Amino acid sequence: MAHRLRLEAHYQPDTRAEPDVFDRAARNVATRAASPDDIRQKGWMVAVHNDYRLNGVFHTFWLFTKGSQCVKGEGITDAEALDQVRKAILALEMDHEEDVHCSGSG
Repeated sequence: MAHRLRLEAHYQPDTRAEPDVFDRAARNVATRAASPDDIRQKGWMVAVHNDYRLNGVFHTFWLFTKGSQCVKGEGITDAEALDQVRKAILALEMDHEEDVHCSGSG
């Protein structure tokens, strides 16, 4: 028993080969933020996606359509531009919920 305790006291797992769980989670969140997949799953279609440089600075532009509606986002990264799109979609969804609620209460 004493020998076993001594081995356990000296054992330290080598974590260098395994990426930190939080690093992996942060990369996954960043990857999802830069992907339009969640927007497409809501029925929005990419109408325009442009990458361009303005005065030497990289920019990206996204335009989505759904029915007669459109939303856009523009930024230095895809994640930034797509977050603008997500906020615009959320605002449209909230406006729609309020319209439904108001029309249903009268």
